[in-house]
Amino acid sequence: MAFPVDMPSPAHIRTFIEPGYLQQRLDEISQGEAPRRIEVGVTHSGESRVARVADDANGEPEPFRTGCITKLFTGALLRQLVCQGRVGIDSPVAEYLGDATAHAAGVYSRITLQHLLDHTHGLDDSALCGMPQLANGRIDAERLTRQLVAAERLFSPGTLYSYSNAGAWLIAAVLEKLTGTTWRALLRERLFRPLRLGAGQGSAPAGEAAAARICPSVGEDLAVSVIDLLRFLRYAMSYDPLSWPTAIFRLPGFSPFERGICNGWKSYGRNWFGHHSTWPGASVLVRIRPAHGTALVVASRQQPALLVAARLFGEILPEFSGLIMPRRLTSDEIEAMDSHRYAGIYRSASESVSISCCADGGLQMEVDSTRRKRPSSFGKRFSTGLRPAADDIFLPEPGAAGRFPFVQFIAHDRGSRRYLWNGRCIWPKRPGSSPVRQAHQ
Repeated sequence: MAFPVDMPSPAHIRTFIEPGYLQQRLDEISQGEAPRRIEVGVTHSGESRVARVADDANGEPEPFRTGCITKLFTGALLRQLVCQGRVGIDSPVAEYLGDATAHAAGVYSRITLQHLLDHTHGLDDSALCGMPQLANGRIDAERLTRQLVAAERLFSPGTLYSYSNAGAWLIAAVLEKLTGTTWRALLRERLFRPLRLGAGQGSAPAGEAAAARICPSVGEDLAVSVIDLLRFLRYAMSYDPLSWPTAIFRLPGFSPFERGICNGWKSYGRNWFGHHSTWPGASVLVRIRPAHGTALVVASRQQPALLVAARLFGEILPEFSGLIMPRRLTSDEIEAMDSHRYAGIYRSASESVSISCCADGGLQMEVDSTRRKRPSSFGKRFSTGLRPAADDIFLPEPGAAGRFPFVQFIAHDRGSRRYLWNGRCIWPKRPGSSPVRQAHQ
């Protein structure tokens, strides 16, 4: 799949920091819709603006759960130690976790901190329901490392990308080992207090009554305001700005928005980096463009934050509405396609995906998540037909695009290994596997 060449956007973001303009635009896109909370923040060249619409009369700012944006906080804490010379970003995990990795030294001596940061470590955490902890609140590093090597590795470290929690959990364990304190305390003392994040909020680690359920990967009870996130993003952009566009690890396959990963930040092309967190009833989007000193935050309980960002910024920042869709195959291309080469079983520690061929040239996908401990969009089992598109991409039937908005079949290691990719995670094809039955439609 060919992506557009990354070029500076012609957009002038300064328009959005003119007094009143951001609120005016937010009011315009919210007209005629049920009033629920949307908050937006913009920083550019040292100036910031925040606007909001609310579902209550007061319309006062309130914290949003950070969700998986918390991974950026964990990465920032690691970056602090890198800048202090206390850790080497390309050093192996085993060097810092010591005895906790002795049982699998061969695995953890090949996985570096950079691999953890960028989700290129190859560890499969899909069967883990959470991060193991000791009675003192610290991460149980030995139990965690044992649980992670209990599953077959997805790929060799540094060769592919698959998004997960394992990297942030292990980074937090390294931070605790080096500093002798809990990750939560580090978050509070080295990030939240210096940046004045979450001031006055008991649920945030700046408060003395920090919630016990705070995870270095998915946040859990961690909540911050849009203003807090803008402060953090300004801090993050203070990392050497010239390093951002040059060290991107490309995704293994197609994605409608993301292009790769850079120092734990997802890359969206045109020198934009960020993250996106979604949970039931709300979502938060953060983006930075370090070369231009620009940061954007969209938090929404009304509609997906990505859709709000596209409506709000799309006209002058086309990269926010530049959805790339795969090309549908012609009938001649479908007829000439050998769909049998995709058939087989693709499996992770918690999930099995069976691909079988249909008479019309399409495929049938059956997903078995009975071993999956985390909630699934479709429950434990579901099945859907797949329609062929270009570049070995297949699209699911309408209504079945939760965890699988598409599937793509990827060859790796000179074609000797094959994977199924859904834009976020990969499932290795098991050697010698074949579907039990032939599907028909």
